[in-house]
Amino acid sequence: MVADRIPDTKAEALALLAAGGGPVVSGGTDLMVKRRRWGGLTPMIPDKAVYVANIAELSYVKKTGGSVEIGAETPLAVLLDHPFTPALLRAAIRETAGPGIRNTATLAGNLVNASPAADPALALHCLSASVRLESARGVRTVALSDFATGPGRTLLLPDELLTAILVPADDAWKTMFVKVGGRKADAIAKVSFAGAVKLDGGVLTAFAAAFGAVGPTILRSFAIEAKVIGLSPADVRERLTDLSAAYADVIRPIDDQRSDAHYRKTVALNLLADFIRSI
Repeated sequence: MVADRIPDTKAEALALLAAGGGPVVSGGTDLMVKRRRWGGLTPMIPDKAVYVANIAELSYVKKTGGSVEIGAETPLAVLLDHPFTPALLRAAIRETAGPGIRNTATLAGNLVNASPAADPALALHCLSASVRLESARGVRTVALSDFATGPGRTLLLPDELLTAILVPADDAWKTMFVKVGGRKADAIAKVSFAGAVKLDGGVLTAFAAAFGAVGPTILRSFAIEAKVIGLSPADVRERLTDLSAAYADVIRPIDDQRSDAHYRKTVALNLLADFIRSI
């Protein structure tokens, strides 16, 4: 990494990306693992890497319109204690790594890394967040549910920078976040679950359920969720068997070094059942 690739402003960063710079390095907590080399050698980071952690204008949390807007360079540790952070996202961050990593890691990095086991990303999916992508050509906003296209793959173009995360500013939800791993925060999830429900007049007016580490991307089925809107909690609990069967058709985990597919699917459906029984 060279000094002239450390911009102080967003405009400078976008200019570097337009000229062919990349990859983007922020906290580096995922990138340094991906680029690691053994035998004590330093990670293999290209000379054209653009280091964006110095861009102060991208570190903020504010309410704008009906959203909580989180700047891409805001560390997870700041979000953990910020009054605007939604409760579900705070619960996910609390389960993410340890204090040292949270002081450096960012939501933007967590999302661009596009791991189906990512903790903050799971909560943001459940909260129907979106991301702002900027380049020298312009700005676009993408729903987070569309952003990741596979493990480590996103819709982010080479000249684009993820500059902000937008979360609907409505914390009147009953939520649940559960991460199942070999250890606590430092573990990568074997399977994880985030749920959110809103009630009005004794019926469900909103329902969201997101699953981590059970497919190539974080899983959320809007079609299944729509089936419970307008029902009472008792009605939803009565339909638990049918809902579990519907989710069983779309949950498709794999066997890997952390866990096996059967375990992941069983636990995912059990977590869904726990959430529905808690409504």
